[in-house]
Amino acid sequence: MKMIHKNILLSLFYFLASVFLTSQLAGRFFISEAYALQVTADKKVTIEEERTIEENIAVLSEDLKVKGKILRNIFFLSRKGVVEGDLRGDLIGGAKEIDLKGEIGDDVFLVAKIINSEADIKGSLLFGAQSVEINGGKVWQDVVGVCEEADIRGDAGGDLFLVAKEIRISGRVLGNARLNAERIVLLSSSVIEGDLNYTSPRNIELQEGAQVKGNVNWNKPKTRTRPSFTWMRKMRLQTRIYSFLSILLIGVVLVSLSPRKILSIEETLRSTPGRSIGFGALFVFLTPLGLFFIMLSIIGIPLSLIGFFLYFLILYISKIFISVIFGRLIIKREGKGPLLGALAVGLLILYILTSLPVIGFLVSVATALFGSGAFLISQRQFYFDAKEKELI
Repeated sequence: MKMIHKNILLSLFYFLASVFLTSQLAGRFFISEAYALQVTADKKVTIEEERTIEENIAVLSEDLKVKGKILRNIFFLSRKGVVEGDLRGDLIGGAKEIDLKGEIGDDVFLVAKIINSEADIKGSLLFGAQSVEINGGKVWQDVVGVCEEADIRGDAGGDLFLVAKEIRISGRVLGNARLNAERIVLLSSSVIEGDLNYTSPRNIELQEGAQVKGNVNWNKPKTRTRPSFTWMRKMRLQTRIYSFLSILLIGVVLVSLSPRKILSIEETLRSTPGRSIGFGALFVFLTPLGLFFIMLSIIGIPLSLIGFFLYFLILYISKIFISVIFGRLIIKREGKGPLLGALAVGLLILYILTSLPVIGFLVSVATALFGSGAFLISQRQFYFDAKEKELI
């Protein structure tokens, strides 16, 4: 089980790192809203108490301290991160150790070795860690995490989903709790308002005074008596789930940073589908050939590697543009909130279609062609408009 946890945490780390990198590249790809992202890189970064940052901020440092007010989102990778100021948007980060205090106005996505939280989190908390302590405060929505040890002393306003080696709960869960661990302890002050579903090789430890107001369901792990390849199917399913979550989170970042650019690409695809698939075909099939020719020269190797990275990045985020179109066919309201909902619904539809035999391959190819083509046309048009206005 310990090895499974480490593999999950490693997957979450790479997933978060890709989100952080994409958030920085987004500020360059989506040039029309470049000022929406402030990028800071230093050995030590401190946002002082009297300081207010009105745009999104991405931080790369060894030591990060946030004491001031951030009106939008913060993305960070550091050795140690301390967030004790007033954050109005999302917090997305990775570090060896993370301490949360103060108030966070939206969702929190973290990967770390140690996470300590006393913050008042208005959204959900999603984490992967070795050790997690929620020492106080409240998470107003869901708490979802994978870790070795979890000590939940604060309150969860939604559901609690945890996979760990050992789980201790002394706080209050207003929704349902779904737990998977070798050892689960509900301390005397713990209250679960909804149902408790847990998977463990031994029965849960209920101290006197602990309350579960809903139903309690114990799922004992099955002992296998003969070799099975079920784990391969589970691994494929797990990989698709992580892939879905990663592209969804990256899509949330891009929509948050540049909703107008996403809508512009969608409009390009709707109005010129023929040109989009044409540009997409040229990009998808000819770009690798050109990069291979560049790689033949020694000096061209670094350029070709950068080119291949950007090539696969564009193919990857093409899913986001197609998903938005699928989703907006169902969710027809305007604004960033409905746009995020359209992204989630469309991405789910796309993943269901791509999981089908034969059809899935055709949908994947069409997504790459239409999505990359519309993106390139949109960027090309923006370049010409900016040049005409003498902005570049």
